[in-house]
Amino acid sequence: MQSAAPREINVLANHSVLNLSFDDDSLCVQPSPLDHAPEVGCCSAFFSRKPRITHTRVPIRQVIDAHCSERTLHLTYVDRNHPKTPMELRHLTSTVIEEEQSSLMSWSEALMELAYAGVHRNRYLRVIINPFGGPGKAKSIYTKKVEPILAAGGCSLDVTYTTHRYHAQELARDISLKYDAVIVVSGDGVVHEVINGLAQHNNPEKAFCIPVVPIPAGSANALSLNILGLKDGLDPCAAALNALKGKQMKLDLFSLNMHDEKRFAFLSHALGLMAELDRNTEPLRWMGDIRFMLGFLYEVARLKTCPIQLSIKVVDDDKQRMVDAANARNSLTQQWSPEPIDDKGVSADEGKWVDFQNPIIYMYAGKGPFMSRTLMQFPASMPDDGLIDIVLQEVIPRKSLIDAIDIAEEGGLFWTKETHYVKASAYRVKALEPSYFLMVDGEEVIFDEFTVEVHPRMATVLSPYGCYPREFKLPNPEDKSH
Repeated sequence: MQSAAPREINVLANHSVLNLSFDDDSLCVQPSPLDHAPEVGCCSAFFSRKPRITHTRVPIRQVIDAHCSERTLHLTYVDRNHPKTPMELRHLTSTVIEEEQSSLMSWSEALMELAYAGVHRNRYLRVIINPFGGPGKAKSIYTKKVEPILAAGGCSLDVTYTTHRYHAQELARDISLKYDAVIVVSGDGVVHEVINGLAQHNNPEKAFCIPVVPIPAGSANALSLNILGLKDGLDPCAAALNALKGKQMKLDLFSLNMHDEKRFAFLSHALGLMAELDRNTEPLRWMGDIRFMLGFLYEVARLKTCPIQLSIKVVDDDKQRMVDAANARNSLTQQWSPEPIDDKGVSADEGKWVDFQNPIIYMYAGKGPFMSRTLMQFPASMPDDGLIDIVLQEVIPRKSLIDAIDIAEEGGLFWTKETHYVKASAYRVKALEPSYFLMVDGEEVIFDEFTVEVHPRMATVLSPYGCYPREFKLPNPEDKSH
């Protein structure tokens, strides 16, 4: 009977003996009991003092590589200096003490097998980098933070820097089906291009099976926030780790149908105030997501109504029921479960057409709870329920809108009676002003009238969770209206 591989080994690093051990959950690096300080005099002890080795426990998912050459162990992982700081790439090169040299190979192989359990290793990745998006830091983010992690993980990389608008769409349209994922180092606008490029592929069904993985380098980075959560959603190292180890999660898309043309979206449609603030702050992309706050304040001062005729195919309009369903879905999806929950979603025929008559200042339709780190617009959203969440904001006092800023990350106006929140299978809009526009995943579209339909589970992303991580608690006042 073959003996189990060792899960503990002692190594020499920085003149100290370390004990490296792992279990199913984590890798532990700590001073070894074999490490004894020399019995020397006071002055000699001062000059020969060893660097202090502290206890480090790293989640097993954050282990990237462990390999050995002769007696040398090379260990690579990502970790944080503090729970609230971003991840950083760490390397530990050490020499295995002679007594344990025979265990070196089996120890490192056992660690790697556990670190990549259920995950395809050495992925072949198509990388698309937009050096001009958002604050313009994508190239630096990729070379300094992302590429070293992907290289350490043994990935093969085909890298292209975009040079013009729709370049990413062209690349996705012609993408080879051999890739394990397409990595987008940019904001949500280039993800939008990739999604529409995949839709134009000569084999779109198989092209959409290639997961799209966002690396946050834009202004809002909403898709990354929704996949990884508020803690990790703006962390390029966490996003790179997801590219290495994430598992496939299906994502609903929704299409804008206008003049016999179809345009897909993965994130949002915005009309009225929310569209105006996005378009009018385009020159401020260099500011990151702060631009949205400035744009919001300006639009609140103007407080224009949204001149549209709107019909929605409503499937559910009970706020409490929708939030409870989203919470229940997440409680059923365990981290690192082999497959997402297999639920049939809804039929496209479900729902009842409703004409909305009240004046509104904006309409916002989308997938994913967060539209930016400071705006949880769709608390009840799920990635693959076959529905689009729609918010209709009636006209309310400017002060109420300003007061909602402080709690926008927690849903802000969600429970108020003037905020209508529904889940829909389709909707249609007719402009009541000439040359009116909406923002589709942050991109401007001029329209007269259009219809929208949902395409269940059409796209694929990589996720550590198999759901949107709900790290928030939606305020639930005692006197809520829904």
